[in-house]
Amino acid sequence: VLALALLFPLPLTAVMSRDQQVFLQLFSANVYFSELLFHPAVLGVVAVMLFFQEEDNGTMKNLLTVPVSRSRLLAAKLACVFILSMAYSLMNLVGSLVGGLIVNVYSDVPLACALALGVGVLVFLATLPVIVVLVAMNCCYVFTIIAIVLYALVGWMIWYVNIRGVPVPLALLPVPLVGTWFLDVVQNASFLGYLGELLALPFSPVVAAVLLVAEGAACCAAAAWLYGRTRE
Repeated sequence: VLALALLFPLPLTAVMSRDQQVFLQLFSANVYFSELLFHPAVLGVVAVMLFFQEEDNGTMKNLLTVPVSRSRLLAAKLACVFILSMAYSLMNLVGSLVGGLIVNVYSDVPLACALALGVGVLVFLATLPVIVVLVAMNCCYVFTIIAIVLYALVGWMIWYVNIRGVPVPLALLPVPLVGTWFLDVVQNASFLGYLGELLALPFSPVVAAVLLVAEGAACCAAAAWLYGRTRE
């Protein structure tokens, strides 16, 4: 799964080297495609495996005999998804760093490292609505995976196609919020200040992060209630 994080950095390196782009622009392009488009889908598929295998393999009856609360079991599964999210973002950063080494161009590397950690956390929060839905529906693998891919694709399209002015109702969706947070931090903390003239971001990075945390907390509460009801 982590190897999939290199799916975009390597070809984008070739494109950026041809256009003589700097490292932060290469890293940003990787975030646009690898993190905002592919990352939520990867996490959602892993979540499907974590939540569905106990039913399909018949191990739920064994879990019911273990003196572990439902909330702790859910927390363990979410922790696995969170760890994978951070590892994916760091692998994407490594791919970007290797690309910068290949084209021999580096700039704002500490900022990119901080952004990679932030994106890892926020993409995890943006994936929580999918986990709530799959826990609630308990459908088959194929249907759930298709729904996850569509969720990631639609969220990315809403953000990327309307990057110069996402309507506020749509901008409140999780994936567009991650993109808003990232672009706003980049344009305020780096030399890419010209982005402010091109983009019409509806929220500041702090507001976007707070909204994502609030949505994530609500999704965790909903998942805990639904997971407990399902097991009962």
